[in-house]
Amino acid sequence: MGRIEKTVFISYRRTKFPWALAIFQNLTQHGYDVFIDYNGIVSGAFERVILENIVARAHFLVLLTPSALERGGNSADWLRREIETALDAQRNIVPLMLEGFDFDTPAIASQLTGKLAALKHYNALSIPPEYFAEAMDRLRGRHLNLPLDSVLHPVSIFAERAAKQEQAAARSAPVWHQHIDWAIGNTGAVDCPEQYLTYLDCILGGGRSCLMRHAIEEARANNCSLAFRLTLITQCHNSGAQTAIALAGEAAVCDYLKKK
Repeated sequence: MGRIEKTVFISYRRTKFPWALAIFQNLTQHGYDVFIDYNGIVSGAFERVILENIVARAHFLVLLTPSALERGGNSADWLRREIETALDAQRNIVPLMLEGFDFDTPAIASQLTGKLAALKHYNALSIPPEYFAEAMDRLRGRHLNLPLDSVLHPVSIFAERAAKQEQAAARSAPVWHQHIDWAIGNTGAVDCPEQYLTYLDCILGGGRSCLMRHAIEEARANNCSLAFRLTLITQCHNSGAQTAIALAGEAAVCDYLKKK
């Protein structure tokens, strides 16, 4: 019987970074050694670092949203190359279905060309934002807790050093902090004025920054539920940011706002 490995590679589109970071942090907290391209590896080293780390890790998680495979028809597309490398290396591939991704959707089915067609035969896992913790429990307990008999290839010192640098950066910088800080400083026109109707002063001037002042006031008054809702409204134009903030949770967001 093969050994249980706790090494993971996360493959994702940059536009879905909040999802990737939330998954990285959850797995890391549970003792997994996870590779994530956090800062963006320098171009000259990118291919070597990425491909070596895919082959050197037992599990390959690919984050799939309805738009994730739109560029997959291009043989040079990096998400496609990462998937194909994992297939060739016979890693334990787990497609993570996000934001309503469905292999049976005609548009998505048409994008599963060449080696990508094999993805639909793997044991995929849906991760709804409202049940993120439960989905991660299933991921760790069922999809990653498997004995593996395949040979893992050692990574070079150079690729290992790059992986550790990316891991350290990802651990230290919650991306949802950045989204909130951006909203606090943004005084431009709002994208969804209908959600600001209770706070007409913010529509007339101040925009997101104004609404975040209200959120901070509510947090300091321990009305965390309202503070959390107001914070999410400021990101109505950015589903990725809303996801990151939602995954952080009401308590963490409220505590962060109280310090502002």
